[in-house]
Amino acid sequence: DSIKKVRQLLLELHFDPKTTDAEVYILLLERLRMLYSIGLRITWFDQLIHCATNKFNKCYAVYFIQPDLRDKSKGVAKVDLPSIDNIRKLNGNQIADLYFSYIETTQFFCQHILRIGRITDGGWNVCHDQMLKMKSPCIVYSFGVFNDLSFDDEVAATYNCKVYAFDPTTPFDTHQHGPRVWFSRIGLGDSYRKFQAGYVAPLTQIRAKLNHQSEPIAILKADIEGAEWSSVPNMINTHQLEDVSQLYLEFHGDGNTANQLILLKMIHDAGFRIFWYHINPACTFNKSLLRRSRCQEVYFMNTKFKAKNS
Repeated sequence: DSIKKVRQLLLELHFDPKTTDAEVYILLLERLRMLYSIGLRITWFDQLIHCATNKFNKCYAVYFIQPDLRDKSKGVAKVDLPSIDNIRKLNGNQIADLYFSYIETTQFFCQHILRIGRITDGGWNVCHDQMLKMKSPCIVYSFGVFNDLSFDDEVAATYNCKVYAFDPTTPFDTHQHGPRVWFSRIGLGDSYRKFQAGYVAPLTQIRAKLNHQSEPIAILKADIEGAEWSSVPNMINTHQLEDVSQLYLEFHGDGNTANQLILLKMIHDAGFRIFWYHINPACTFNKSLLRRSRCQEVYFMNTKFKAKNS
């Protein structure tokens, strides 16, 4: 009975998919059902990197909350972004506090988060609920792959998607990588220009080249090492994200400049809401007794999504 008075419960579950037998899984499911029966609900989980292989995890951190016992004396304030003019009036510390509070607060509920690709760096967390609603064959754009196309291969196989992978820094040239995966040595930018081994271009030009101007994009994923700060505003201003269902971005930076917070405001005003985020432990730094990361994967759902060909 004492556990019924617990507001939050944090558990680390350990099991090895290679050696754990059915009886252990049944016992684990029974214990989870018991927690559910007393009102505890899962609000978050984390696949712990220190016990991960490329394909599966041996331990998970699972976070439960007891909704009936939450403190109702105080309302939980939403993390709202001020106007662009007011953002420009904030100092660096105020901007950073708001930046990290915003990207680490979910705004959209996705019931089933599915890890696609590697468990370690290279995989991404997909809102499975929404993908099941997409018309097949769906289209996925994957920017910034270098030499790891595990996400691209698996999302093509899982959802029957046509996947277009892009990276201007790779040693290999444009080619068809797999049955439904194509690679181009080009990257995202706010203008067309030479860049390292390839080129960068605005999304509007890339879609036109592939004849996708009227084809909805199920997922647009971009890990482009800082180029997001110039390329994403270009996508918004040219209306290229209106028919993108899910947008996955890795943000690079300390989050303490006005333009970084303004981009989050632009993404919000375009209808995108955060359903998941992941802190990259390889880029952490300490600021005002807080541990933060200069590389944050942020997952957005387009609440205004409308296919242009519908």
